[in-house]
Amino acid sequence: MSSDNIQELKSNARKNFLKRRINLPENEITSSNSSILKRVTNLKEFEEANTIHVYASMNKRNEVDTFSIIDYALKNGKKVIVPVMRENGKLNHCEIDSTDSLEPNSWGVPEPVNQKTLEHVKPDIIFVPMVAGDLQKNRLGYGKGYYDRFLSSVNGLKAGLLFEEQISKKILPTDSYDVTLDILITEKRVLR
Repeated sequence: MSSDNIQELKSNARKNFLKRRINLPENEITSSNSSILKRVTNLKEFEEANTIHVYASMNKRNEVDTFSIIDYALKNGKKVIVPVMRENGKLNHCEIDSTDSLEPNSWGVPEPVNQKTLEHVKPDIIFVPMVAGDLQKNRLGYGKGYYDRFLSSVNGLKAGLLFEEQISKKILPTDSYDVTLDILITEKRVLR
């Protein structure tokens, strides 16, 4: 299959799963976020982690809420690193000590206001934003490649956070540069 065909399939799947997610009822999202937080904090790998890398969720887009994960990690003495998007398709990485330091950038993504970029990051776990995932732990992101570039350069556990509604029953289209995740966490299960 040509790269153009794969991109078209990804684009169509992305539209479908974004529509599904945005249409989830608010009470269902609240309940699911609570369940996902419990699943994350009960992970052996999370308990043992010293450093976590986690995106700051865009709650207006109904992404899985990571603010509660960040707060929990900080209260339990973990180092928390959040990404900062750059125009060149790469991520910078900043340590934070509170979610109060996060404000939306021009794309609406919460990022640290006073950014002190870390040169090297070696997180024990990387929590990754997703539009969809499948049972093989393939990830469909937003299509800019930020996370595939980053994930190919780090060794930590790669964990996708998503609602059960975002799990594709079919294998998602992938390119050679797409990075498969280690686990997917939904409100109902942890896929390893």
